[in-house]
Amino acid sequence: MAGAVLLLLGLAVATSPRWLRPFVEAEASAALGRKVTIGQLAVSLSSPIRITLTQVRIAGTAEIADVPYLATIERLQLALDLDPLLHGRMLTIPEIAIAGMDVAAVQTRSGANNDSLVLPASSTGTHWPRPAIGVVRISDSHAHVLAPALGADIEIAISTDGGAEGTLIGDVAGTYQGQPINGRLTGGALLSLRDPANPYPVDIRLASGQSRISLVGTVSDPFHPQGADLKLELSGQDMASLYPLTGVASPPTPPFSLTSSVAYAGGLLHLANIAGRLGSSDLNGELSVDTRPARPVITGSVWSRRADLEDFIGLIGSQPGRMSTPDQTPAQQRAVAQAIANPRLIPNVPMDLSKIRSADFHIAYRGDSIVGRSVPFDTIATRLDIEDGHIRATDFRVGVGRGQALGQIDMTPVQDSMHTVADIKLQSLDVGRLLAATHLIHGSGVLGGEAQIDSTGKSLSDILVHGNGHLSLFMAGGNVSELIVDLSGLQIGNAALSALGFPDRAQIRCLVGDVVLTKGVLRTRTLMLDTTDHRTTVQGSVDLRTETIAAQLRTQAKHFTIGTLAAPIAITGTLKDPRFAPGAAELGARGAGALGLGLLFPPAALLPTIQLGIGEDNACVSLVREGAAHPGAPTATKPPPARPSAR
Repeated sequence: MAGAVLLLLGLAVATSPRWLRPFVEAEASAALGRKVTIGQLAVSLSSPIRITLTQVRIAGTAEIADVPYLATIERLQLALDLDPLLHGRMLTIPEIAIAGMDVAAVQTRSGANNDSLVLPASSTGTHWPRPAIGVVRISDSHAHVLAPALGADIEIAISTDGGAEGTLIGDVAGTYQGQPINGRLTGGALLSLRDPANPYPVDIRLASGQSRISLVGTVSDPFHPQGADLKLELSGQDMASLYPLTGVASPPTPPFSLTSSVAYAGGLLHLANIAGRLGSSDLNGELSVDTRPARPVITGSVWSRRADLEDFIGLIGSQPGRMSTPDQTPAQQRAVAQAIANPRLIPNVPMDLSKIRSADFHIAYRGDSIVGRSVPFDTIATRLDIEDGHIRATDFRVGVGRGQALGQIDMTPVQDSMHTVADIKLQSLDVGRLLAATHLIHGSGVLGGEAQIDSTGKSLSDILVHGNGHLSLFMAGGNVSELIVDLSGLQIGNAALSALGFPDRAQIRCLVGDVVLTKGVLRTRTLMLDTTDHRTTVQGSVDLRTETIAAQLRTQAKHFTIGTLAAPIAITGTLKDPRFAPGAAELGARGAGALGLGLLFPPAALLPTIQLGIGEDNACVSLVREGAAHPGAPTATKPPPARPSAR
């Protein structure tokens, strides 16, 4: 082989380098699987010998005829050291210098591309033994990446630094999925690409809009990123803005930042040791992404030590965050302010099924502590499964004191809407914890019940407006602030004392609520609070289509009280801005006639749910049985017997 090389060089020098050019073109074409042409070839018999090629052209593909060349190189120079070859060792190339290289990597909307090469290891051409290469230097070179299907039009300025190994640098600018993108890619020496024993170092830092991403570490093969061992840092103003970059949809979020370790092998991307922040909440966990299916499959677990539910309400179509959420942009703060000022309470942002179908998810989430001045919840946990747009939230649990609300939500795509079925059970909820969120009314006891809905719609508002279902609430034992009872009965003297902090509590015998949802209208069948001294009843409706309230709240004393006025409280206004005033709301004959003392006994069918939610031995069970035995009969006004403790 050494003799053949020397013979070729001798012929080239003795006659003309043009005899060597066809040989080099043939070998390069066989190695790359593309036709390679050379404009001129020159040989300098210096030490080391230098071969200079100009106007090198690497052909494109027939599928993309309007891009004739994958790459052009204006000047390519190789330094050859023949001394090791003469002593029976390999050919040594101390330096390769590339100047004026332009690469055009194009992928059409149909998926055809011009940058798939047959690398030397798998080509069928005749090859010399792999030479030992010293350093590769690149100057004044560019790459243009064009992929209309991805919305990618990116220019990369390519160079190497002046170090001994020639670190590769790429400065990126352009657009991706309609978003501006810029940054810098830094890799190891080009020669380390061919050394599987030494992973290739990479340092990638990109910015797209207000999102920032960096990947620092090593990959075994940067052309097919197997064996990646990287550290990821990701930050931005809204996770939803990452959709053009990742292809995986997210609901709107407040500002976020996170770090994780990243490993990649066999099409599986694993993010471990995730730690970060979402608005005022922390995020931790690990995720795996299977990139092999048509839709990526994301599995894992995520948890928050402290979770602010306002950071997550983008899931239901609301504007996430608070005015106090850190690092918000002025636009985000204006959006939060507009959401606060919006007279509507229920979100009406339609779900985008195409984005929901962008990936499949199997995620377990838990929040160990829920923060927020007016939030009555303590913990939250659920498992979220999304498959081809079908959403299931199972093992859904919200902790309130020592009790919990638990259940499941199932949402199935139906054309461009979601058929939603939800079933929630309330078990021994801490009433004191619930009422503390009002910062006005106080109390204690346990609350049970259930809520169900069956509907089809495009948004949360749409689902409620078209929904049918019911809500049942039960409470036995405990106490509640006298203020709500006194004001609802217009007991002027006692109300004034209650507002000053005394008397402090009204002992509860039973609270029963039975509310039905029919085509978007909530109506009370029974809503009654029975204490040792009063019975408070509510009759009316809430029209979820307009979010308006039309209800009456009336308290009647079981014995004489000074300052009592026999008038109800009219509850009007909207869910966002309810109004309370003396007088009668327009409820119709049925509602007005039902407000008399003792006429609103709950139906006996509620007994099993009452017993499940708050226990069998309680005053509510006795009250329901009393109503079933004597329908329409008023309740005795004498004090009740001693009450066993609620379970």
